[in-house]
Amino acid sequence: MWLTSQLSQFLGVSIIGVTLTVASLVYLHVKLTEGYIDTHLDSHNQNLGIVLRNSLVQAGLEQELVSGRDQLSPSTRAEIESIVERELRLVPIIKFKIYNRNGTVVYSTKTSEIGDDATHNKGFQSAIAGIPASGKVDPDHMNEFDRVIEIQNIHQQYIPIRTENLDKPIGVFETYLDIIGIVKNVEAMQRATFWIVGCVLGAIYLALALTFLRTHRLLREESRQREAHLHEITEMRNSLEQRVSERTRELGYARDFLQAIMDHVPDAILTCNSNFIVDSANRTALDLFNQAETELIGKNLAEFFPEDASAALLDPEFSGHRQLELESDGGPPVPVDLWKGTLKNDDGHLLYIVVLRDITSQILAQRDLEMARKQYFHQEKMAAIGQLAAGILHEVGNPIAAIAGAAGEVKAGFDGKDENDVVEQNIELIDEQITRLGKIIREIAEFASPRPRARELLDLNGLLRSTVNLLTYDQRFGSIGVRLDLDRNLPAIVGVADQLIQVFMNLLINAMDACASFNLDSDSIVVTSELDGDRIHVCVEDHGSGMSAEVLEHVTETFYTTKAVGEGTGLGLSLCETIVNDHGGELRIESEQGKGTRVHVFLPLEPSDAAEPEQPAVEEQ
Repeated sequence: MWLTSQLSQFLGVSIIGVTLTVASLVYLHVKLTEGYIDTHLDSHNQNLGIVLRNSLVQAGLEQELVSGRDQLSPSTRAEIESIVERELRLVPIIKFKIYNRNGTVVYSTKTSEIGDDATHNKGFQSAIAGIPASGKVDPDHMNEFDRVIEIQNIHQQYIPIRTENLDKPIGVFETYLDIIGIVKNVEAMQRATFWIVGCVLGAIYLALALTFLRTHRLLREESRQREAHLHEITEMRNSLEQRVSERTRELGYARDFLQAIMDHVPDAILTCNSNFIVDSANRTALDLFNQAETELIGKNLAEFFPEDASAALLDPEFSGHRQLELESDGGPPVPVDLWKGTLKNDDGHLLYIVVLRDITSQILAQRDLEMARKQYFHQEKMAAIGQLAAGILHEVGNPIAAIAGAAGEVKAGFDGKDENDVVEQNIELIDEQITRLGKIIREIAEFASPRPRARELLDLNGLLRSTVNLLTYDQRFGSIGVRLDLDRNLPAIVGVADQLIQVFMNLLINAMDACASFNLDSDSIVVTSELDGDRIHVCVEDHGSGMSAEVLEHVTETFYTTKAVGEGTGLGLSLCETIVNDHGGELRIESEQGKGTRVHVFLPLEPSDAAEPEQPAVEEQ
């Protein structure tokens, strides 16, 4: 019964579809054929009109039409009849007319129509305006141009007559073409097409019917197999539901166990939806936010951060680690390290995992370490000042002795010498020694007094010379020579003078200590400067004890030193590297044990970072 119903429905739908297809194809074929016939006949008649015009112009037709006369001269008419008979003998022309531009028939193969007025004829109106007009008329149908009933199939066309000298047509040709033979051939072609298409679609229809029956048998067999598979799937689903129930109970235990672990993790862990609304939080998070679980769940996490920090948190491109300040209720801001990660739940919705770690103690420890570094650096600087003091006492003693001698000589008398000469010589000596004392005092004051920490244009060669001049007062430099090889065309750089002096003084003191155990002559230490692209290269080279590869590997680490206890803190090179890096530069050290050390300092002419560098040393009061 089911098969009969399905087959009847298929047959009904198929027959309707085949019928509509055949009708559509036949209709399309008829329209295409008619369009082809019209186009072909129009082109044929227009070519015929051109041929006739060329022939009739030679017979005097152009002069007759241009004159506008309603009748042709007998000689012209006879010539036209001869030409028309000759040119149209092989063409199935029923009738041929010539209109002047006033709409009067001046020639017709049907003599009775000569002199008729065609000004109301739509075909003439279109052609005299320069636009050809045509139409096909079936038997017993009204000719829309001549308004008469035709008795046979004809194709009627109005063709403008143009000349080379005038823009507008001077007349119109009208042709009546017998198309009975063409129509019969077309109808025969249409009938053949109809039967061919019908037979092809009938064959297709039979093939579809056979395919339908075979497919129906296969579907019945597949349906029986599907029922068997469905039974198996039902049994598997029941088994799976039982296993899921058991697994759910196990997951419940695991969830409780995992929650217990999360509550004992020292980091705050939260889960948020795509809008950063808190969905869950462990116990550490509740303590960090100083809120109960019912208060924290459902709040927007961005509410607990300043505006700029919350913008970074909500940025979908941010995924990783960042340091922010948490504004918890009832307390000061808490510095935290924040990690943000993404995942998707079972429904495909985006979730966020946020981990927060309180770094208050870490920041305090860093501050304490920085203060200790500054204090140690201050101690080293004061120790350097103390070592300079001994040399300064010696340097100051000589000018004082000279001044005292000059004053004693003035006091003791002149011993017959010219009074003016003695006084002038002693005043010059006193003035020279006072100038020398002033220079020593200024150099010490410049080193000991605080300098501006803002960046400014600096003469690096001048800084190197003043640093070397200051260290010459140290007694350790008595047997150690320092040679300056500085580029005179060195451009100015942007930096902090006090910090760079500290770097070069530390490097020179280290070089001096490395050379102290060697009995070296002059040029034990060489300081050079040169332009290296867009950087300035300063090299402090000594020929002292040098360093082993193991020492060189750790030499810039904080608190690492090879000096005896009380002679060094291990902060010198570490702070030098920090200052150079803050200036956007680079510090490199080359050394070989027993052969000396070269320290390269590269400083940019215009550092890219406009921020003020860190202040690694404590300013003296």
